[in-house]
Amino acid sequence: MAVSEAAFASEPRMQVVEAERVGFHERAEKLNGRMAMLASSRCCHGNRPWW
Repeated sequence: MAVSEAAFASEPRMQVVEAERVGFHERAEKLNGRMAMLASSRCCHGNRPWW
């Protein structure tokens, strides 16, 4: 019994799209800094781990 090509799923066509911007956004950098401040204040207070 022959298997027809319709029995297999067809893959979508690939498109190459250039990135709009390279690097981190300003909001992401601010959030990263704020999270780092929170983590350092929680983990280093009294030399105890935060968990």
